[in-house]
Amino acid sequence: MKDIARIRLARLADSDALLDIYRPYISMTWLTTEEEVPTSAAFQARVAAIIDQYPYVVAEVGDEICGYAYAHRHRDRPAYDWSAELSIYLDDDWSGYGLGKLLYGTVIQLLEYQHVQTVYGMIVRDNEPSAGLHYGLGFTPIARYTKVAYKRGAWLDLVLFERHIGDHPIPPAPFIPIDRVTKDTVDHILTVASRTFVSELEQKPMRRSK
Repeated sequence: MKDIARIRLARLADSDALLDIYRPYISMTWLTTEEEVPTSAAFQARVAAIIDQYPYVVAEVGDEICGYAYAHRHRDRPAYDWSAELSIYLDDDWSGYGLGKLLYGTVIQLLEYQHVQTVYGMIVRDNEPSAGLHYGLGFTPIARYTKVAYKRGAWLDLVLFERHIGDHPIPPAPFIPIDRVTKDTVDHILTVASRTFVSELEQKPMRRSK
């Protein structure tokens, strides 16, 4: 078990596996407002635009990616360098292992070393598991967008969650891209997360890889 389960940073080669997890969220749910599944090339370009700047973390058992979470810019202007927005997607077969909290928490830990001060999560109002994840990790709902999106025959409300992860010093230390955070720091955070993942798997029957 310890040799095959881990939390690690995503690679470009993971793009198709990540898209496979994301696809049903688009085509079968309103949990994302995206309506058309991106092409493999388009999705790989999205991943490439993030992985050198922000944490993009996957949970892996054997050669199967079970879920992933990542951060990206909250707004484009340089004044927003110290804020980030988070996203998370799990393979439905891998629910119940605490992966949501583990992946989200790992991304947040890495962001702290990048000098990010505030993180955000935007969710569809009726997504109770995601709301519970955010509350459980210390986020606070700060805004509600009513009937702001239409998908699958329904108008959707979105809720914006916020969490301060830094002390907001004046002036703040410059933002550090994830590929410039020390390898020892990144490896330590991922190793601790991997041990937690292994522990969760050892307490529950492991699902057979696809």
